[in-house]
Amino acid sequence: MINKIIKLLSFTLMSSTGLFSSSIVISDESLASEQIENIVVTATRNEQQQQDIAGAITRSDEEEISLTSHIHINQMGTRFPGTWISRGNGQEHLTSIRSPVFTGSGSCAETLVSEDGLPVRPTGMCNVNQMFEINSEQASGIEVWRGAGT
Repeated sequence: MINKIIKLLSFTLMSSTGLFSSSIVISDESLASEQIENIVVTATRNEQQQQDIAGAITRSDEEEISLTSHIHINQMGTRFPGTWISRGNGQEHLTSIRSPVFTGSGSCAETLVSEDGLPVRPTGMCNVNQMFEINSEQASGIEVWRGAGT
């Protein structure tokens, strides 16, 4: 009689453990299906893996931007490796990406600032306010491309 009770209890425990573990697997699968795929668009428009691109790409999404509540773009720039944005007086800045901070007329071609893939300033036309028109506080994402070919 005692052996039957022990067998019944062990069967009940094993079956309830199996149900519990299957519910965990189901919840993990539902979370995986909710993740949004990141797509990187390059100038060549050829499909390629991000790890095959010569350079490094870092992206902050809308949630991370709203969490930082940044007032100046240099507060977001500190989140990207190899990037330094010196804050000037007001909205001015000096940007360096894997390089020293360039100043003067020679610095215009060192950093490309674009919005939705379009340059904010024409080539050779830049100043310390080139990100003044960009509403980075309400952006859906900020990307920094570093390295050769970017």
